[in-house]
Amino acid sequence: MANSIKTILIVLSLLVQQDLFADDTGLIGKKEAHTEIDSLVSLIEEIEVNPYYQISKDAIYSFVNQEKQNLQKDSISRKDLFLALSGITGLFRQGHLGIIPDDSIFNDDSVFNPLSGIIKIEPGTHKIFITTDATIQNISFKKDMEIISINGIPSNSLINRFISYVPAETDAFACSSLSYSLGFLMAADKMAKQYRVEYSSNGHIDNKTLNGIKAKDVIRTIPYSPMSNEFSILNDSTMLFSFNQCPQDNRFKAFVDSMFATAKDSNIKHLIIDIRNNHGGASSAGDAVMMYLSENPFNSFQKHETRISKFFRKSRKNQYDNDTIITGNADLIAPHREDIRFAGKTYLLTSNETFSSAAAFSWAFKEFTDGIIIGEETGGVNICVGDVIGVKLPYTGFKAMIPCRIFYEYGAKEGDEIHGTKPHIPTKADDALDYAIKII
Repeated sequence: MANSIKTILIVLSLLVQQDLFADDTGLIGKKEAHTEIDSLVSLIEEIEVNPYYQISKDAIYSFVNQEKQNLQKDSISRKDLFLALSGITGLFRQGHLGIIPDDSIFNDDSVFNPLSGIIKIEPGTHKIFITTDATIQNISFKKDMEIISINGIPSNSLINRFISYVPAETDAFACSSLSYSLGFLMAADKMAKQYRVEYSSNGHIDNKTLNGIKAKDVIRTIPYSPMSNEFSILNDSTMLFSFNQCPQDNRFKAFVDSMFATAKDSNIKHLIIDIRNNHGGASSAGDAVMMYLSENPFNSFQKHETRISKFFRKSRKNQYDNDTIITGNADLIAPHREDIRFAGKTYLLTSNETFSSAAAFSWAFKEFTDGIIIGEETGGVNICVGDVIGVKLPYTGFKAMIPCRIFYEYGAKEGDEIHGTKPHIPTKADDALDYAIKII
């Protein structure tokens, strides 16, 4: 989706890596807290095309009233209000809608679960697993070790408690996002000085107590920023294109032209495109790649609808004077000439984290090429919102991301089941590259 900003899961991961917490978390009056909630819902309704396409308005308003009932003290903590607001946006089940985590809800004494950066949540089961070998406070944790409970709370109960706070259309993408943000949300909900961890190792159940640690000391397996795009030749017939982000600049087009020129000069027969870690950006980036892959005119999207509101007019110069909703049908994009296009076989690697414009690219790849998709269903889906407008809430200063446009990927129509791009060969994302090489 053109001009979409970084997804909230990246913001969450970055904030927990910083040690920038304010000295005073502050309190908000009850009246102001309730007004803040009402302001958020009003902004969503004013900016979005159809905020209730995933959930009924009655369900949202019922939840809002319940959140207000939960916030009845004269003074409300910023942490409690942050969770209430995040719970509301999460209920809409939209991957581009949410409250950006604010480090001011913590103070200098705040500590976090030391496992925060090295866990992965399994979709469906909501089990928690360790993602890498690590020694923490003289305790050895191994990759794929299962965490059974934390502070006496079973892992799946813990995940079910917090998964509704995460912006996502699907359970799989929510699990992926929550893998990054669980430590942040647990600390916001109820900060603990110690964490009693029960885990399974080689069929044996054990438990250890870990001390909470400062954010800057949490081991992270999450990159500080999106990885760069790069390509490499694996052997005399195979090229790997690590398509890690979708930038909106002419340098990316030049990079793509150079890559396919190299593939042609090197007589490459097999091209593996890896978008497992791509969270999106500009849809034009995917189009630049697809022009080399598709034999026929293509587009990731069939149509889109945009709400022109005062917020839209303020954030983007346009010719509209009044509030309205406009519908645009996407024109098909002409591919390159046959003598320029890539003539070999293509393989696309996907994961639950493949999102936004990257997921749209995967949809076009499946619709308009004969390439093979290997991995997991994408986190980005066939009917989705995008093109985010940032707003600031009046009392807390919390920033919200609210999408102003709804996209229908090619062939999708209103009322369709919401799902991502489904792979031809389903396998764990971590195994997808090895699988592609094995096929070749």
